[in-house]
Amino acid sequence: MNSKNLLMKIAGIVFGLVTLLCAYNAVDNFRAAFTMRHYPAQVLASKLKVDYGFSDSEAREQPLYTLVADFIATDESKRSFHWEGVPGSALYPEEAFDELARFAAGTTHNVSMLRGNARELRFDSMETQLEVSKGIAWTCCSVFLGIISWGFLDWRKWKKRGVWVAFVALGILPLIAVLPVGYFAYERLTTWEYVSGTVIGERKAFDPLQPLPNVEFTAKAMEKLPEVAYQRFEFQWNGRVLHGGYGGWFGAYDVVFGQETPRFYVSPKDRWSAEETLDWKEDFWVPCGILVLFGVVFAGAGLLIKRTKL
Repeated sequence: MNSKNLLMKIAGIVFGLVTLLCAYNAVDNFRAAFTMRHYPAQVLASKLKVDYGFSDSEAREQPLYTLVADFIATDESKRSFHWEGVPGSALYPEEAFDELARFAAGTTHNVSMLRGNARELRFDSMETQLEVSKGIAWTCCSVFLGIISWGFLDWRKWKKRGVWVAFVALGILPLIAVLPVGYFAYERLTTWEYVSGTVIGERKAFDPLQPLPNVEFTAKAMEKLPEVAYQRFEFQWNGRVLHGGYGGWFGAYDVVFGQETPRFYVSPKDRWSAEETLDWKEDFWVPCGILVLFGVVFAGAGLLIKRTKL
């Protein structure tokens, strides 16, 4: 075996091992998602901690929230739970207060717990299938890396077959990708609701000195919150009146307001998933069409090369 063949084999083995690792992570995440333990539970007590600083994803200071809640299972297990986490994608105080109200003492929720990790809890739709999303991402990585590994390990046969095989393989990837892209685009276009919110008052900063039950402010939050003015609004969602803000920090609803009136499309499953507009052409046909076009062009070019023996 010459040095070139050896390098190809080593590269194929390395990519193969990474492929196996990705596949393992995919299976592990799907297993975690479908083997969760579920409990109906009631909130015993809850509170909201408000701080100010840098989040993990932002390079500028903004409000930071921690929702703290104690639960007890209402089934025969009578199991107790303590949880501290981020209240969804809340950035403006009124958004965080909505989540605090949703988890007020006496409210009931469906609590899901990862097997083997009692601290990893999921409440209703607070987290949107984290393990399933991770599993899908790891699956896509394993398929892509698996094709690369196969190419390195079997490169001599590929070379004998000709470059057309590589073109066909590249064409298959976008044709496969069009399935999840089209599915999620179709779901948004057919299930998301168009809501028209109502602006509340004038643009002003939040006053942390007002008395609020079960809400704690740090010294830095007391100092920084009054420095940023923003606009408040409310809207109907799944039979509830929710609140939001825009124009101060870059929150979930800032991106959807190209007009003064808060009108936007929102997911019936997740209040934080919102778009200013939805259009079949831009959101479905264009992305799916581009993927199909790339797939057909590459796969067609490969088949043409094979037919003409270029």
